[in-house]
Amino acid sequence: MEFRGVESRRSAPAEREREQRAAALRRRTTSIRVGALGLVLLFASSIATVLFVSAIVVLLALMLVAVGLIVVAFLLIRTPATSVLDSLTR
Repeated sequence: MEFRGVESRRSAPAEREREQRAAALRRRTTSIRVGALGLVLLFASSIATVLFVSAIVVLLALMLVAVGLIVVAFLLIRTPATSVLDSLTR
């Protein structure tokens, strides 16, 4: 059964590879932005801890959020082991 206006999802290998590279580039860009935000929050909250000792609990919570963002940045950039093995066999 065919529907009008619906294209087939089959694409050429070159197009799929281009889409995979574009997705990897978007993941890297997002990872860099999230990691940079995490680093800025971590350093800003550590400096603020020295300046505002009375707000240490809030600033420590902000530091934990910053470390979480840095971990998320590393997880975004991570590549699956199968794709690494595939690239080695080429």
